[in-house]
Amino acid sequence: MVVAIGYVRGEVVARDEGKGIPATLCDVVLRAETATAGEAVAKVHIVSRWSMNLALMLLKIIPMHLVDTLLVLVNKVTYGDLSRYGLQTPKDGPLLGRVKNGKYSIVDVGTLEKIKSGEIQVLPALKSIKGGGGEVVFGNGKCYQFDVILFATGFKRSTHLWLQGGDSLLNQDGMPNSEYPNHWKGENGLYCAGLSRSGLYGAAKDAQNIAQHIFKLI
Repeated sequence: MVVAIGYVRGEVVARDEGKGIPATLCDVVLRAETATAGEAVAKVHIVSRWSMNLALMLLKIIPMHLVDTLLVLVNKVTYGDLSRYGLQTPKDGPLLGRVKNGKYSIVDVGTLEKIKSGEIQVLPALKSIKGGGGEVVFGNGKCYQFDVILFATGFKRSTHLWLQGGDSLLNQDGMPNSEYPNHWKGENGLYCAGLSRSGLYGAAKDAQNIAQHIFKLI
């Protein structure tokens, strides 16, 4: 068995009852935003590929909050109430949550079917690891034995530590000092692309803005 622990916020997870490591980590990890002892709750948006692709196209002509509202409605019609499986819908929509907090939705490529069948289970917050590292104790007091434990710890940006003269562009977290949509431009000819927390769409938009600005200079 494999347990995947989203430890960015010190919290939870999903458990795979199958043998071996699943083909994609996306099929296993569900990071819980809030989880109290004995409660298995993961606040995460699960979206289909086609609905997310549609949302990205609509962003070009419709404000983000309207696209988010439509996307949440489509998800409810498509998947129904998922609270029985320990899944709750976050307060912020899929797109706003990504821009505001850097939280990405799970694009369903078979994940939900595994959750419904019990192959993947959403469990309470991690309490401790013992027994030589193979036994995991959760917030409800239950213990499970696992063959592999995967920690999805995320990463910390370090660009601001080595980039000289970049104080006007990046803050101490390695993110833009200026707010969207003016985040991409710094001083002394410095630019940044892909740090708007808007995925590939945001990176493409940043690249266009940078290219247009350089074109005006020459």
